[in-house]
Amino acid sequence: MSESVQIEYEQIINNIEKIRVDKKISKRKLDELSGVNSNHFGHYINFRNEPKFGAILMLCNALGMTLSEVINYHLPEVDQSDKDKIDEILNVVTKLLSLSQNKDI
Repeated sequence: MSESVQIEYEQIINNIEKIRVDKKISKRKLDELSGVNSNHFGHYINFRNEPKFGAILMLCNALGMTLSEVINYHLPEVDQSDKDKIDEILNVVTKLLSLSQNKDI
């Protein structure tokens, strides 16, 4: 995996952990809600294992947030039109990645 993609995954996992703590959700509860084993999540947080995209989506859903909301968590405010464009791009990427996982491309 390229270094820039790895940095993005790290930021997403860091944000998921921040959100989990902010929402006062235990690791065990996140495990139950998401179906992602808490041991795997711990490995993601410590960057011992690279998260699969499906696991990231499951964690986002368990937190009641979209991937876009997780990525943008605690970022400085941006112009709404730019935010809409970012959300649109992320939605397309999410759909494409979900399709590619289902078709094993």
